[in-house]
Amino acid sequence: MEQQDTLKLIRMNEVEAVDISQVNESRNYAQDARDIRVQALYWSGGGFPVICGQLSMAENAAHIYSAMDVRGGGELKPFPFGANGCIVPGGMLGVNAAGRQTEAALDFIRFALRAEVQENTFDRNGMPVNALALEVVTTNNMPGEMVGYMSIGFDDRPGYELESHWPEAAHMNAIIDMIKSATPIPPQEVTVRQMVFEEIDGMLSGDKTVDEAVNALSQKVERYMQE
Repeated sequence: MEQQDTLKLIRMNEVEAVDISQVNESRNYAQDARDIRVQALYWSGGGFPVICGQLSMAENAAHIYSAMDVRGGGELKPFPFGANGCIVPGGMLGVNAAGRQTEAALDFIRFALRAEVQENTFDRNGMPVNALALEVVTTNNMPGEMVGYMSIGFDDRPGYELESHWPEAAHMNAIIDMIKSATPIPPQEVTVRQMVFEEIDGMLSGDKTVDEAVNALSQKVERYMQE
């Protein structure tokens, strides 16, 4: 069961310097726009039409759902493919059948997939593939505490700020169900990434609505995966 959940990737054409706490200030706007935390900040204030990024760790859900609370609505969906969407694993383990230590390699994989290993390895970075570990890392271990804070200011218009808190249990359970039901696709799929970029560009340029871009992307991925 693959649990690394990649929703969508985004490419921005415009470059604008930003000052965002908890984000590397040496990076420019186009690079920061790939960070789902930054997207949540902009989307909460109406600066982005849609959040399109990687849900690469459970804590990122806090920023997304906190942005929904600020904006007053929204829906989290996986990358469109099939009936339940798809996920892109962040990494994969395997054994070379021609290797001389195949059983030892299998023992290592069994060890790496144990709940106690996955729970500690992916406590704050990544999504475990072990179901028991996934439940642990998506459980709120900071009740009442703020998960993060981001803000940005502009010279010519009001800025944005986002105070993030851990999502309700129902939201996290929905994410777990979404991950478990989605179809894994190979990581680093350049063709699919290019499809995403093309549709995102059309949406941000105003040539397509969000729904038109999502529908076109879904049809392209469906055709590609059937080839």
